[in-house]
Amino acid sequence: MSPWHRGEDKLAAQYTLHYVLERLVKVLAPVTPFIADKIWEDMYGERSVHFEAWPEPDEKAIDGKLEKNMAKAKDIFEAATSARQDSGVKLRWPIKDMTVAGDTEAIVAAKSMKGILCSLINVSDIKTKRAKKMSIKLGKVLKDEAFLRELIRKTQALRKQEGLMVHDQISLVLETDSETGKLLERRKDDMLKGTGAKSVALEAVKDVKGDMVFEGREVKIGFRKA
Repeated sequence: MSPWHRGEDKLAAQYTLHYVLERLVKVLAPVTPFIADKIWEDMYGERSVHFEAWPEPDEKAIDGKLEKNMAKAKDIFEAATSARQDSGVKLRWPIKDMTVAGDTEAIVAAKSMKGILCSLINVSDIKTKRAKKMSIKLGKVLKDEAFLRELIRKTQALRKQEGLMVHDQISLVLETDSETGKLLERRKDDMLKGTGAKSVALEAVKDVKGDMVFEGREVKIGFRKA
């Protein structure tokens, strides 16, 4: 069992869910009275939610600086997404780095929200540069990582096409050239984890479920339920 399912992480998740849901149901009550009442009764088994007081905002919890940085980070994310689309770079393809050129607010937001932005935009690093108008410059696509993610996505799609459930494990067989095979051998653990496979074999595929071509790399995919 992973740490997320026990201990402090589990308690933190439960507390957050309870805190948000309790207040959300109260706010929804005037708009969706019956659904809100049903959820409230299932949660507490008490009287109607419509007898509860309207939630009061916690002024001390408001962080104006954080909200300002988050608003600017949203602009950066939208600009980066647009730059990806213009360049034909899919969001699931990892990028080595990205440069945010802008004013002080943009630079502060890019630095303070770096972790969130890297995750959302799928870049390994974010650099900043001072400029009057904000612009985004994308670095190189990490082609090996992009290839692996496309292969995992393709295998998952084939699993679904074959009617397999998420919890079903497979014995995966991949047929490709020697150079690509070396990459897949090095990243076998990622393939196991990403495709729900119990084993991965790099050999000729007898029962081809599908294939994939990415930047000159071709892979034939085969599998059976383990």
